[in-house]
Amino acid sequence: MCVFELKEPILWQKILLKLNNFAHSNYYLQKGIPFFADAFVFTYPIFLIFIYLYWLYYKQSQYNFWAIYIFFSAMSSIAVNLIIQQIVCKKRPEQLILSQNDLIFKHVPNNPFPSDHAALSAAIGFSTLFWWLRTNDKFFIYFWIIFIFISFFMSICRVVAGVHWPTDILMWWLVGFVVSLLLISPCVYWFLYKVLYIKLYNLSLWLFRIKL
Repeated sequence: MCVFELKEPILWQKILLKLNNFAHSNYYLQKGIPFFADAFVFTYPIFLIFIYLYWLYYKQSQYNFWAIYIFFSAMSSIAVNLIIQQIVCKKRPEQLILSQNDLIFKHVPNNPFPSDHAALSAAIGFSTLFWWLRTNDKFFIYFWIIFIFISFFMSICRVVAGVHWPTDILMWWLVGFVVSLLLISPCVYWFLYKVLYIKLYNLSLWLFRIKL
């Protein structure tokens, strides 16, 4: 049971309807948008596991700690989202869209505010940006550009598909930004490094029988 109920401003409702109507006008958009609205979020775990094991094999610990930091940023963003969703509730745009068109993408009618997909992808994008600023390693700027583009593209697809309101997306970008910034702050980062990061790294070395 939420405490506050929000409604999307009329302007954003009109923008969503125009985007949704445009998608309905093109067969390929109708088929492609539902796929791109969901597909990317399932690639993140695969990527993080791959990049972690790859650099673990080559004993490049700075990249392993980056992957661990990204993981905690993403999970912390989801946790914050779940807390917000217990306080603030909002109806999904389906009813508004059904007044004019069929649904492009059917979704469970749960609380969409903020977007879990958006918070997850934004946290990954922003945490990579902050890690790049922290280490000044140009390797990370390329991943940051890719992650931010994917996050933005996926969020647009979710709005066009009528799964989320525009303000749901804006809120999750804010959540991802704040959480990633907090976790990279010196006091929080070094606390987590000593308590969790280094232990997880050493545990993974032991599991894969890789010696320092």
